[in-house]
Amino acid sequence: MNKIAKFVLIFSIIYIFVIVCLSGLGIIENKLYPRYEGSMPVLARFSYGFANPNALAAFLFQIACCLVYLKWNHWNIMENFLILLLFWVIYSFLNCRTVSILIMLLLILVNLCKYKLKDKSIIFLKYFSLFSLIFCPFFSFLTVILYGKANSSAALISDLLSHRIRNLFFSLNYYDISIFGNIYHRHKDFLIVDNAYGNIFIHFGVLVFILYMVLYLIAINYTIKFKNVPFLILLTVYLYYGIMEGYIINPYSNFTIFIFSIMFYNRNLLTSDKTECM
Repeated sequence: MNKIAKFVLIFSIIYIFVIVCLSGLGIIENKLYPRYEGSMPVLARFSYGFANPNALAAFLFQIACCLVYLKWNHWNIMENFLILLLFWVIYSFLNCRTVSILIMLLLILVNLCKYKLKDKSIIFLKYFSLFSLIFCPFFSFLTVILYGKANSSAALISDLLSHRIRNLFFSLNYYDISIFGNIYHRHKDFLIVDNAYGNIFIHFGVLVFILYMVLYLIAINYTIKFKNVPFLILLTVYLYYGIMEGYIINPYSNFTIFIFSIMFYNRNLLTSDKTECM
């Protein structure tokens, strides 16, 4: 796993550097994405050559995840500083609230497990990860149902999540629920589904959604069995990422997909790096 994490870390850094440089030279367009409050633009956000600011934030978040895994046994003040630096870049330059929150969640879990819980961390993460696996998709769809019933709390949550609940509500009503999914076109604003669980459900169908959740459960159970604390933290945080973005189902922005795909063929992968918290 260390080799995979190192490769992803190096690739992500080089890729970001190249794209941002090409954007600065004007070869790739630096798109403007204003943040709106109601109908009024209140903040200018730039893509720096990526499809949108959130796409760049996804790669920066992946760098943070790689650092957590690779530096777990030697985690100290410098590693905390690097994660906080990534948080500052994501929040100040990209104004990506989703990844900013997730970076802080990642940092809290790392320090909680590393210094406070220590050898009890795997017990805490066992229950927290299994709870998160149920909570994240349940919260997504329950909020959509409540939004459809004109629930004020659901409407407020949708506003806080940049209308993601509203978009998912309209999309679920626009497309028929299918076992094998739908031909999915991102051609209208309200059909842009930035919720991974809704995206899988609509695009790939009920069968793939169930399969994805079962495989994620198996991955969590394997990780618990081998007491690989840093990887369990990453699996858990990416579940919350799925509430607000669809990037967790893209292998290029979620290297844990590579790892738990390989893991089904090599169950000893999780123990090969000796990163477990003892």
